[in-house]
Amino acid sequence: MFDFGSEFIHDLGQSLLGGWYDSIYQALNEAFQDMFALLNENIVEAADVLTKSPETWNPSAFSIVKNISENAFLPVAGALLTLIFCFELVHVVQDSNNMSGQIIEKTVFVMVKLAICILVCTKAFDIVLAFFELGTKATSLIAGTSTSDIGATLSLADLVESPDAIAAAGKDYDFSMCMAVTGYLALIWMGKLITMALGAFIYFRCVMWFLEIYMMSAAASVPFSAWMNKDWVATPQNYTKKMLSLAFQGPMILLLFAIYGGVVNTLNVARGSFASSLFMIIGCGVLIVISSFKVSTLADSIFGAS
Repeated sequence: MFDFGSEFIHDLGQSLLGGWYDSIYQALNEAFQDMFALLNENIVEAADVLTKSPETWNPSAFSIVKNISENAFLPVAGALLTLIFCFELVHVVQDSNNMSGQIIEKTVFVMVKLAICILVCTKAFDIVLAFFELGTKATSLIAGTSTSDIGATLSLADLVESPDAIAAAGKDYDFSMCMAVTGYLALIWMGKLITMALGAFIYFRCVMWFLEIYMMSAAASVPFSAWMNKDWVATPQNYTKKMLSLAFQGPMILLLFAIYGGVVNTLNVARGSFASSLFMIIGCGVLIVISSFKVSTLADSIFGAS
């Protein structure tokens, strides 16, 4: 009679604990999959934004920037170019010893430089866009790699023992197991919230990149007007390097996503390491987002921009 009562209490306890464990495990598995789905969605959306050209990202803003470039900055560039042209003529006169020597040849050379600079200034906006066409091409080539299914090789069963595995092993449920899986559920919800925040920061980084592109390209004609003068040539040279650096920041951001996907998909996991694995996944994601705000420094060093 006593054995029957003990067995009944044991079976009742196992039924209650098993139901608790099974329901929490199912919710945990769903949240685990949702977190990676949200992470992949954020990266796919960022890749879609980064593969767009300045014209297609926001046609309305692009039209405004182009009009400002042509109607505001181009006249300023023209005035600056006229001033530099006058300086060049003065130098020609001084170097030719009061209108003697090779005055005609030097004057013709200055006029040729003026004509080239006028052409460059009037086409400065299109030239800058050509730089970004190179960046967009590189971004498109990287996009297929960076948008791979992150977390596809990870399964919750690899980290937390499933009810089926417990039943197959003939193990009994205990209170600590149920509390542990309940704690994991709280952790995964925190992970989902952090993932949502990371997605917002990724989107802000992409928007900030396009805003930099628009602001830098609008004023392109002004630094390009200084190509004519050898003393000021460092200005357009550095501007060109800076625009190349800016154009290739998009591919570098996608490269970070590709690296992150590779790290997560090759993560060595062991059963019972749910918390540490989750912290690793989220921590690497935070580092990737922080690094995305640092790619400008890396790109500047590659192209020698300052």
